[in-house]
Amino acid sequence: LTPQMRDVPLSAIQEMLRAVLGVDEFDPEALLRDRTTRLRELGLLSVEQAAVAAALGLKSTGRQSSSHRPLRAALLRIIRKLAEDRLTIFAWDGAEHMDTDSQGIVDDMLRAVSQGRVAVFLSYRPPHRPRWADLPNFQEIKLDPLTDDDIARLTATRLGADEIPFELLREVTTKSGGNPLFVEEYLKALQDSGAIRFEDGQVRFNAAVADVEVPKTLRGIVASRIARLGPGARYLLQIAALAGERFNSDIVAAAAQEEARTVADALNADDMQGIVVRLGPQEHMFAHALVQQVLVEGITLQARREIHSAIAEAITGLYPERIDAMAERLARHHLEAGEHDAAVDCLVRVARRLERESALGEAIAALQRAIEVLSTVATPDRERMFQIYEETAELCFRNRDLELGAKVMDRALKAAESQKADKYVARFCVWRGRMLVSASRIEEGRRWLDQAQHVARGLTDRELSRDVFIAKADADARSGEFEKAVGSLREALELARGAHDRQAELRCLMPLSLTYARMADHGSAMRTLEQVRELGHERGDALTAAQILRLESQIYYHARDSEGVARAAAKAVEIAREASLHYETALNAHNMGEAFLRMGDYRRAFAALRSSYEIASEHGYTRLQMSNMRLLGFIDATRFGSAEGRSRLVQAIDYAVQHEYVWDLIQGKHLLSIIDQARGELDAARGTLREVLNLALQHGHRKYIEDTEQALRQLDANVPITLVR
Repeated sequence: LTPQMRDVPLSAIQEMLRAVLGVDEFDPEALLRDRTTRLRELGLLSVEQAAVAAALGLKSTGRQSSSHRPLRAALLRIIRKLAEDRLTIFAWDGAEHMDTDSQGIVDDMLRAVSQGRVAVFLSYRPPHRPRWADLPNFQEIKLDPLTDDDIARLTATRLGADEIPFELLREVTTKSGGNPLFVEEYLKALQDSGAIRFEDGQVRFNAAVADVEVPKTLRGIVASRIARLGPGARYLLQIAALAGERFNSDIVAAAAQEEARTVADALNADDMQGIVVRLGPQEHMFAHALVQQVLVEGITLQARREIHSAIAEAITGLYPERIDAMAERLARHHLEAGEHDAAVDCLVRVARRLERESALGEAIAALQRAIEVLSTVATPDRERMFQIYEETAELCFRNRDLELGAKVMDRALKAAESQKADKYVARFCVWRGRMLVSASRIEEGRRWLDQAQHVARGLTDRELSRDVFIAKADADARSGEFEKAVGSLREALELARGAHDRQAELRCLMPLSLTYARMADHGSAMRTLEQVRELGHERGDALTAAQILRLESQIYYHARDSEGVARAAAKAVEIAREASLHYETALNAHNMGEAFLRMGDYRRAFAALRSSYEIASEHGYTRLQMSNMRLLGFIDATRFGSAEGRSRLVQAIDYAVQHEYVWDLIQGKHLLSIIDQARGELDAARGTLREVLNLALQHGHRKYIEDTEQALRQLDANVPITLVR
């Protein structure tokens, strides 16, 4: 798992997978047959099976991906399944050097495997603290310095002698302070200087030589060893030190403009022992972090910049087909070289690659980093910065990071206003308004949309006007003003068709179809859906296909056709899961679970909702996670009379109140009234239903107006309240 998955040597991945999959030797054909069956049993998707096969060096008929994320997802799924059957143990040394990806995998594993048996052992040096230290089963054992007896045994072992002179032991014990690394390095330095000799099988120690020839600190010892190397070897090590703790000799050679064979021989030479460790044909690492630190400290700032620039050029030249995969590394080297524009290019590449892999949260972080880099430039490219801000807003909206998106747009607005860039001021107002409206802060969102419309009037920008109409229609629909929303969407649609913009047409038709459904105009909703399908077919991508099926399930929901909801949502889940569209997978699984619940199929409802809950929890979709908790709590409370189930439902309601999620609040209180009636708390149930009716009337939720009126009649007639299909 270390370093980053896309850069880790094949041998290391194979070794790790041998352990996880229980493979001793590779018989490619037999292994592929056996492991494909096993991987399918473990629940891996075809793209994940292909990723594992590729990592094992096997041919696969599955859909290949250049990304490391399917392999990461596969490892987590394998670990989770194996841990359900048996105790699974992982161990890492030097955990403070684990890269971010590897720490993320371990963190995800420990938090996701709630019902399995996993033990993880790590060693690390202070002040490092693992990110999972907050977990309840985390235990830390502090290792104290070596005792005098320990140092004596270590010294005898390293020197291969039974008896050690007392003066030497006192010298090593005093100087080392119980640090085992210092003991080993000091003994090597004493031997190299001639302070330790072997005569007639006995160890002889010359303290006078040690005082003169051997540095007194561990850092000094390491620096002294490096200084004894030739200038060519030292320069190669300096390049390697800036390349990373683990490095590739081909990259070092290209950066140094030397022959690869020459560099490989230099790194594998005898005088590199204790400095560099060979991991594979081209893969090396430093014997310990202190070696790398000493090397880096000895490089001037200007030289560092030049070397980082040379490393970036070397990577680009050696791996032109892997630029996207190695873009994080390139961004770091360009940034250290002071090449800010190139660093921004790489960070944008990173974001777009992560977007393709459906890792939207990580993509957003990469874009924010690109904006930070641009902000540090004396004369930044403002146009480019504004474009990256817009790209960030779109990803925040898609990933439902609405609060983050609103904050990012606040910063973007200040930057655009300071430059008097009215076009971007208007666009950022639209995005901020959309974020706030979607977060149920509708009136606050409207104010930003009104400001956007005011600025747009002075720009005669038809595309901007169209986006304002679409955003305002969303705010109107959420407030129950459906006729007004339809009018805005039709105006937006006219602008889109006038510009022959098929993508914009799709953006207008999808909410228009849903608005018709909410108005109980099922015929218009379905006719508009057909237009959506035609445009979506032209695009042909998995995300659009999943979103259209989700729209279809929502139309069936408002038509009270639970079978139709479940059917469309199931198809959407299948498409989204295969394409690793996590949010679409979770959202459609939730819709499917609610449909099964309304049909009285509690077993399938629970399975779908639980799956949605786990995905939402894993990827940070908190609102969707709480929506699943709401329905799961209702199932527990009504099927099993669980007080804990009611408590979870109340917790979800409190979350909806806190964040002003009106739809979630209406549904949660409606479900709570059913539970309270079953508990005999009729007054509480009646009061809750009246609250629901008032909210539904205020916000135009026709379906819940009808359902709540029916529930009040059932309550008055002392008939159990039922969920309407």
